[in-house]
Amino acid sequence: MKHTLIFFALWCIMPGWVSAQQLDTTFNHTGYIIFGAGGDVWTAPLRSMPNGDLLVGRNVIDTTGKCAAVTKIDVNGNLDTGFGIGGTFKFEMNGFRAELVDIALYPAADGRIALAGNLWDQQDKPKIFVARLTPNGQLDTTFNGTGYHLPGIVGQSANTMAITSQGEIVLGGSWDFQFPDIDADCLLLRFRENGSADPNFGVNGQVLTDFFLGDDAIADLLIGPNGNITVCGKGGIPGNASPARTAGVMARYLDNGGLDPTFGIGGKAVYMPTNWMYFKV
Repeated sequence: MKHTLIFFALWCIMPGWVSAQQLDTTFNHTGYIIFGAGGDVWTAPLRSMPNGDLLVGRNVIDTTGKCAAVTKIDVNGNLDTGFGIGGTFKFEMNGFRAELVDIALYPAADGRIALAGNLWDQQDKPKIFVARLTPNGQLDTTFNGTGYHLPGIVGQSANTMAITSQGEIVLGGSWDFQFPDIDADCLLLRFRENGSADPNFGVNGQVLTDFFLGDDAIADLLIGPNGNITVCGKGGIPGNASPARTAGVMARYLDNGGLDPTFGIGGKAVYMPTNWMYFKV
């Protein structure tokens, strides 16, 4: 097996330098840290905690298969061995390849950590997982009784996540219905603070949005102060072009999951290369 190492560094601009940069040697004495020997590793999300510590998302292939992992590094560049096991939390599920796509932090006084990702089966079809960790990197069993939630629907995949002021977790991604003549739609999921699907959001905690007769997906999302959710992503333009053509899309949703009629037309906006165009689609 080929082995890959993660090279991770912090940089700083040295006084008197304009264009050059040098490694910040207050970080692990060298300005960088290398970890991940023993398997194929590549980084996923990177998050900075309020105290300057770092959470490094990783997708790891080791002797047990592929797992989603989060490693905590303190502000000085040292592994926080009190987090998870030896500084790393791993999420894995028998029969699946786990892929971490996003990390979100609860308020500083809370310290909990949310993870979102996908579980790929042997037919290379995804299911979503969402998990919550305690501040010391253990599964928080007050979340769905296990520390994680598996909606269990084949073809749903997550790309991004955010946490509301009420502690709810919102996931954005897509739903590929796994039928030849039905294309993927934008997907939003919302989970209550206790880890259950939010029945007050869309239908059983899920909202689907179709822009075109192509594959649509949410790439990122923001939670507004009033609970509104704004998303951006891609809309697949129908046709036989190769490669397939896509447009930039946006939508805004009310707190109950309905499209916000004050945004764009009917809550949606579509961006083409030349200008913004709004469609009732």
